[in-house]
Amino acid sequence: MSARTSGLNRAIRIRAKRLLGWDSSVQNATQGSGVQRLMSDAVMHNSMDMALRYHPIVNYLRPQIRPETRIVDVGSGSVGITPYLDHKVVGIDRSFDGPSATRLVRCAGDILSLPFADRSVDITLCVDTLEHIPRQSRAAAVQELLRITGKVAVIAVPCGRLSADRDRDLSLRLRRRLARRDRFLDEHLEHGLPGLDELQGWISDAGAKLGRQFRARSQDNVSLRVWWLVQMAKVSLLWRAALIVSFPITFPILRRFNSPPTYRQILYVEA
Repeated sequence: MSARTSGLNRAIRIRAKRLLGWDSSVQNATQGSGVQRLMSDAVMHNSMDMALRYHPIVNYLRPQIRPETRIVDVGSGSVGITPYLDHKVVGIDRSFDGPSATRLVRCAGDILSLPFADRSVDITLCVDTLEHIPRQSRAAAVQELLRITGKVAVIAVPCGRLSADRDRDLSLRLRRRLARRDRFLDEHLEHGLPGLDELQGWISDAGAKLGRQFRARSQDNVSLRVWWLVQMAKVSLLWRAALIVSFPITFPILRRFNSPPTYRQILYVEA
């Protein structure tokens, strides 16, 4: 791709972020007007990547949620699960750049030292976060997640060698086509993806150290082929727009493709 085309892509992305109120360099941009917030909510809700990631988790959680249920989303970023869950959620992260979410209560913190008492959180979420921290810290992170959990923890993470290979392929595609890097992918590649056996071992070890018993089951999430198809939205702005516009039709179809090999594993850990 030429430097001119790459520059045009960057310019369009910048203008789109400003239009939606996602540009943190503009003071009070995330507050936005009523129309701007509606547009931002629509784009977030219709994000194919996010929707495929959270759909099975939301289906699992909805029957368990009551008005008083306390939910903490660790590594939430500025939005987390809130576009798909009509419930207040406390989001824990080091920074909250990007779009605002009305149901997310932001709380700066670290996954290795969560500001909650033992068993004080009904539902703890950690979605696509463990792969962004060094491998040697992941067992401690899982223990900290389970320490605060009273009822159930949901841990979702890209998993295994095939997923790591696709991350590498996507990183190369972005650099060749758009002359840019994706810092999230770079962290995947730097720290490596965990294996399912590792995740299950960390949960078992955490239970032993905390003196508690946890029942964990895993669920495959997003066929690698579907994941790659959706990730091409990072390469082509036209494809991204097409996925957003066609979301009501394509999402009900794509969400059914969860047969191995899949990109992600979701672990439901019940206390």
